[in-house]
Amino acid sequence: MKQFIRILAGFLLVMSVAANGFAGGVEDEKLLKLCDEENNAFACFQVGEKYRILDRDNKNALIYFEKACAGEHILACVHQGNLVQNQGQQYSEHWKKAAKLFQKACDAELDAGCFNLGSLYYREGRAKKAQKFYQKACDFNKDHRSACKNAKNLKK
Repeated sequence: MKQFIRILAGFLLVMSVAANGFAGGVEDEKLLKLCDEENNAFACFQVGEKYRILDRDNKNALIYFEKACAGEHILACVHQGNLVQNQGQQYSEHWKKAAKLFQKACDAELDAGCFNLGSLYYREGRAKKAQKFYQKACDFNKDHRSACKNAKNLKK
């Protein structure tokens, strides 16, 4: 439950920042300082989101998601995993690294981490393993329709 509240709060902050065009200037500097000098994982995540959403700069977003994930911002691990996975192909080192990031998020009971890990395994042709992680995602969040549907379909 605490994890859900943290994610919800982070999501709401991201949406408010995005809606305001990422205040810019002083606010950007404050977040960068918090991230770079104080290793504030939440600030690093916000900077990563700015780069990903507003600037469409995945290279810089990846740097800040990595810092945030290292600081235990679990949603940042999922975002980092997505960006890393997109750099590679099945069975590549990129996909292996992405799997570790998704696993970290899944171990923290974040349904998105389990779902993405299931999807990665499914794309590699590992349906049994994929089903396991889809089921975990569904167990963590019964409203995650895609996870529950995929778990059910692969169980057959």
